[in-house]
Amino acid sequence: MKKLSIFLAFLLFISFQAAAQMQITGTVTGADDGLSIPGVSIFVKDNSVIGTTTDFDGNYTLTVPSDAEALIFSFVGMKTTEVLIEGRTEINVQLESDVLAMDEVIVVGYGTQSKRLITGSVASVGAAELENEVIQSVDNALQGRMTGVRVFSNSGTPGGGISVRIRGASSILAGNEPLYIIDGVPINTGDYSQEAFGGQDLNATTSINPSDIEDIQVLKDASYAAIYGARAANGVVLITTKTGKSGKAKINFSLSTGTQQMIKKRDLLNAEQYVLAMNEALFNSFGFVDFLGSPDDYEADTDWQDEVTQVAPISEYQLSISGGNEMINYYVSGGYMNQDGIVIGSDYERISGRVNMDVKATDKLKLGTRIQMSKENINRIYGDNNVYAPLANAYAVEPIEPVYNDDGSYNTGTLYANPVAMAKEPKHYTQIYRTIGNLFFEYDIIENLTFKSSVNTDILNLREDSFLPTDIGLAVGSNGDGVSGNSNIQRIGLEETLTYSLNVNSHNMKVMAGFSYEDNKEFYTQVQAIQFPSNDFKWITSAAEIDGGDAFTTSYKLSSFFGRVQYDFDKKYLLQFILRADGSSRFGTNNKYGYFPSASVAYRLSEENFIKDISVISDLKVRFSYGTTGNQNIGNFASYGLWSSGNNYLGLPGVAPNQLANPDLRWEKTTTIEGGLNVGLFKDRISLDLSVYQKNTTDLLLERPLTGVSGYTEITENIGKLENNGVELAINSINFETTSGFKWTTNFNISFNRSEITELYNDEPIDAGFANRYAVGRAFGEFYGYKFLEVNSETGDMVFEDLDGEPGITDADRTFIGDPNPDYEGGITNVFSFKGLELSAFFQFVQGNDVYNAVRTYSEAYFFDNMETRVLDRWQQPGDITDVPRAVYANPDIQRVSSYKIEDGSFVRLKSVRIAYNLPSNWLERVKIRSFQIFATGQNLVTWTDYSGPDPEVNYAGTNNTIIGTDFYTYPVAKTYMFGFNLGL
Repeated sequence: MKKLSIFLAFLLFISFQAAAQMQITGTVTGADDGLSIPGVSIFVKDNSVIGTTTDFDGNYTLTVPSDAEALIFSFVGMKTTEVLIEGRTEINVQLESDVLAMDEVIVVGYGTQSKRLITGSVASVGAAELENEVIQSVDNALQGRMTGVRVFSNSGTPGGGISVRIRGASSILAGNEPLYIIDGVPINTGDYSQEAFGGQDLNATTSINPSDIEDIQVLKDASYAAIYGARAANGVVLITTKTGKSGKAKINFSLSTGTQQMIKKRDLLNAEQYVLAMNEALFNSFGFVDFLGSPDDYEADTDWQDEVTQVAPISEYQLSISGGNEMINYYVSGGYMNQDGIVIGSDYERISGRVNMDVKATDKLKLGTRIQMSKENINRIYGDNNVYAPLANAYAVEPIEPVYNDDGSYNTGTLYANPVAMAKEPKHYTQIYRTIGNLFFEYDIIENLTFKSSVNTDILNLREDSFLPTDIGLAVGSNGDGVSGNSNIQRIGLEETLTYSLNVNSHNMKVMAGFSYEDNKEFYTQVQAIQFPSNDFKWITSAAEIDGGDAFTTSYKLSSFFGRVQYDFDKKYLLQFILRADGSSRFGTNNKYGYFPSASVAYRLSEENFIKDISVISDLKVRFSYGTTGNQNIGNFASYGLWSSGNNYLGLPGVAPNQLANPDLRWEKTTTIEGGLNVGLFKDRISLDLSVYQKNTTDLLLERPLTGVSGYTEITENIGKLENNGVELAINSINFETTSGFKWTTNFNISFNRSEITELYNDEPIDAGFANRYAVGRAFGEFYGYKFLEVNSETGDMVFEDLDGEPGITDADRTFIGDPNPDYEGGITNVFSFKGLELSAFFQFVQGNDVYNAVRTYSEAYFFDNMETRVLDRWQQPGDITDVPRAVYANPDIQRVSSYKIEDGSFVRLKSVRIAYNLPSNWLERVKIRSFQIFATGQNLVTWTDYSGPDPEVNYAGTNNTIIGTDFYTYPVAKTYMFGFNLGL
């Protein structure tokens, strides 16, 4: 009886609860076009815990308390709408567009601003674009998607360095990489490795998980970049990571896996072709007859490219949970990526985690944190300009040599070190731990006056352990070689800002003032050992002899004051002023502080009545800006008089001066003038962004030579100028959008930039690499050498242009022979969607640039290196008409830096294709799944180019500032195929 009473009470309780709730259904559409809107957030008023989102068709179902008063409907770009329930069980809502609300998410440095009120040049990549790609690093996310932003892959090395240039290069020696800011934290970038791998740089930005990124803004001109002063001459990349939204917790899991392969192999000679070609070269040079014998004398016909390359797996896993309420929002994520290289022996692994949290402690106080931790494991191999590089040697080693001897041991009789052995036996292991964190609070002192304080840090610890085997390669003479090193990079910063907003009638003003301080320290240690018992003992503790070591530290500090005033009248007339003062320990005592101002104005004609009457125009803005930024990317002690140790005498320690002080040294200064036009047509179905700019850099930081009698060879001074001029155009369009659910959008961008060096010390040129020259009146890093005219049809010799009229070809006959800078570049993305099906295709194009193919210095010179099939078209007898000279051992004409090795580096690349299908929400609701998408993607699928090498997008010197556009056995990018799914709960 008692159990029955309990059961009846339970039923009564359940009935009461059911009676206390009601279910509401409905559809949300757009007021302008009547189309359904997926992803609309719906909450009960005054109870944000109870909520839901609309499905793909704009439908929703929500169970609410019977006493609930109203529902709140919100969506980015739409006006938030409150609807009274009034006992209804079906509520259909039409949301009105609110373009300015959508634009408020644009980050501009120490704040945000409506995109329509921007007075300068700010480019954006949003989460939707990033989610449509499988992107391994932040830099890749920028490639081809923004005007004025050029991204070079340099090579396909897993975890390798990438070069980014915003509106051309602004410096010759002081660095051209932009400043990266992630969630307000200026982060360390570059390569902190102490070992050299032939141009295969590391890149500190790879530690950032692209799946955590909400959007990326690039400040291209000084009107906005000036807020970062002495570090902003090369542009600023602002990265905002994802945060939680109010509502029930959302769990997202994604998996992608696939394979990578060589984008293109070099066309090399087989064994028979190689023997015949080398015999011919040795006969022409020395009269040797069949020096290598007959092709039939060799059993091997090795394709070394196939031996050292592979179809490499790649996989990535991401898990995140986000949510919140009126008091706290959170986003927590974890990611894992594993990428084997297409060259055996190379791979990259990243494990990352992130915690983003915002807390509304009181009505006035908000607290927040952004913390990322990551671990990277990298197995590296030598590359490019190195005779122990697996891929370079695979191109060069003779095809008549086998990989292994008959007993299974490595063949050590190859011209260069056995490529397979060099890929498999040496060990070069790098491990990187990194923490990027920002802890902040905001306090509303009074209405419209907010104080924000933040403490941030970026700590990177890089450990390297290498072992070269005892029996093959570089360390045979020392019976093995081991190196162990550690690089510890620490950055700690403090930022304080005060922001005041004033809105009176049609006058709107926001004033921000701030202070920041940074302390940057670097610690390096390294030890080297030789004489190992065997290859089984790879750690330094097993070595018999320590033969080298080093330990040092370096640091610099930066103290800054900055302010910004933004004003608009009736959203029509727009003004902005910025001033920043930076004090850096890097510069001379007479120039410790530099000042970086900017001013910008804009006029929104679309707010005028005579434009509002033109229904086709939804937005029309003209803008103009002027400002100055700086570049401080040189050594920490370039302005100081320095002494060095090691100058010992009779066994006693000694020191001596080794650098002359320059108390007047200051940062490079870049002044940008820009005009622009923004147009929106047909309710912004078509938008256009046009910019024209001139960027002048003065006070270039260069080394001035000194006479030897001074006791010094050079001194760092501000002694040069260069300029960049350009035009940028971006067009975004919604081509079709139907009520049946079909939509087609296009994003197109194109950029033109011209650089010119206008002043150097005594107009003396600077040479770098194989062929780059920096000279007054010329573009940045043009190729310099001899002009090849033809192959003499009677002799088979190369003919070069004789410029000085003197007998013979001498240094005086050199001239400019090519330009690594493109005439224009850009990208175009088309996205097609129909109900749950999505297809996107992204093409990247670079046109008008040259590549210096330094590989041909050896692959056509008959050094006994293997050669490319191009030599099959060589001159062989009088009367032959060809552009390939006769076979001559170590041909000195081939070895000249000449236009013979200049090739057109233009290309059009199908950078990525993605097809995806979103399962219908009514299927998923049955199993309590919010969303499920399956997808397949391909990257670097097709490249249209006249360049003869595997990849025109290369540079053998990695991220080197002055060696550009040169291919020398460079590790090419991979062609990638992946598939996976995204699951939302």
